[in-house]
Amino acid sequence: RRRRLRAALPWAVGAGVVLVAGALIWMVYGTAVLGVRQVEVVGTAVLTPLQIEEAAAVPMRRPLARVDLDGVRDRVQRLAAVHRATVSRSWPDTIRVEVVERTAVAAVPSGPKQFTLIDDAGVAYRTVTRKPAGLPVARLAAPGPADVNTRAALTVLAALTPELRGQLVEIS
Repeated sequence: RRRRLRAALPWAVGAGVVLVAGALIWMVYGTAVLGVRQVEVVGTAVLTPLQIEEAAAVPMRRPLARVDLDGVRDRVQRLAAVHRATVSRSWPDTIRVEVVERTAVAAVPSGPKQFTLIDDAGVAYRTVTRKPAGLPVARLAAPGPADVNTRAALTVLAALTPELRGQLVEIS
């Protein structure tokens, strides 16, 4: 009888290890025990954290290990004002979204008392009712990254020293 117990002991220990490992994997990937309970947003100035959370569309209580981080990042980067986003897991229950917003380098008149802000790549990302102080006005017919005139104006702006750029009022 003792010999049978000794022969069965390694099998029992192995089965116990497999059961514990299976239970841990099930807990991490299959239950809401380690599920998303919070979305933490960092780096916003123009956008609100609520706008980022809505764009991220992270399902609450989904197991943290099963959240598609690339999908969340892609949804956040679709916002016009977002230049770059980084998404990570913060165990045990948080998705962290770090946002780098676009920085305006010029304001393009887009209607009566309206200006469209463009960044250094020519991306138009925000409309405001008055020109922000310190930004030159860019007279462009069709602002955008593919527009030759936009690229030329941005090349000139990039070549200017900070002192000259501060004195510049308008570029066309």
